[in-house]
Amino acid sequence: MTLNACRPQALALPVLPLGLDGWCLRGWQASDAASLHLHINHPDVTRWLGDWMPDEYTMEMAQDWVSGGALAVPGRSWAVAHGAQAVGSAGIHPHGDACNAMIGYWLGRSF
Repeated sequence: MTLNACRPQALALPVLPLGLDGWCLRGWQASDAASLHLHINHPDVTRWLGDWMPDEYTMEMAQDWVSGGALAVPGRSWAVAHGAQAVGSAGIHPHGDACNAMIGYWLGRSF
């Protein structure tokens, strides 16, 4: 598998190859909504995501996120992609003063 499917289209974030065949970080795309919804809605994933994760992450929430909501939050959020499928998320978010940030990620349960 190649990284050809991991091309930025919807958001102006760089594609970051992860050194594993077919894996990269890339901007969220509108077509990622169903995959995001599928992979984030598992108790083994949601229990680690903290207070920002609602009890149920709806398809509407996923569509809002991939259609521009990811740009509305401070910091940066990338889709973790395996081939063309978004299977998780990675982000850098300001924390406290301007010199601190939190780095986090999650992957779907099957990964």
